[in-house]
Amino acid sequence: MIAQEIMGSVDQNGQLCLDTPLMAHKHSRVKVIVLFIDDENDSGLSNLETSLKNTPVSQFGEAVDQDYEKITQSQGILKHKKAAMLAHLDTLRQEWDE
Repeated sequence: MIAQEIMGSVDQNGQLCLDTPLMAHKHSRVKVIVLFIDDENDSGLSNLETSLKNTPVSQFGEAVDQDYEKITQSQGILKHKKAAMLAHLDTLRQEWDE
């Protein structure tokens, strides 16, 4: 699937009217997802775009490092719990066999 972002409007008949033509190489069917903008001056998407453009790349790296650290810590906790659970299962098996 190929995505294109194009602004447009909906007319009084509910028909979608694009501001610019789609860049398509051939006549084909499309899947359309419509995002309605409450206030054209304060679009959530444009706010996100603006914040992403104004965020230094180094901050993205810091966030990734923090997430990686959390994942690593979680893996360690899960390994510890796995070992404890397997030990408990072994104990239950031994009790069952007696």
